[in-house]
Amino acid sequence: MWDAPSYIDLLIIGAGPAGLAAACWAARYNMSTRIIDQKSGRTKTGHADGLQNRTLEILESFGIVDPIL
Repeated sequence: MWDAPSYIDLLIIGAGPAGLAAACWAARYNMSTRIIDQKSGRTKTGHADGLQNRTLEILESFGIVDPIL
């Protein structure tokens, strides 16, 4: 079994777009994070049918917009 660290800098509740964006920003500052979500596993398919301009700007700031598009 995996041993969780006893200390983290940031606890994120929810692995939706906002929670994952928060985790990306925290990683930029070398913060240790833990993401807790209601679902126990990964989603196998996407749920969005489009991306807003502001969303693309945020993804671009993370350097990940090209692989997504």
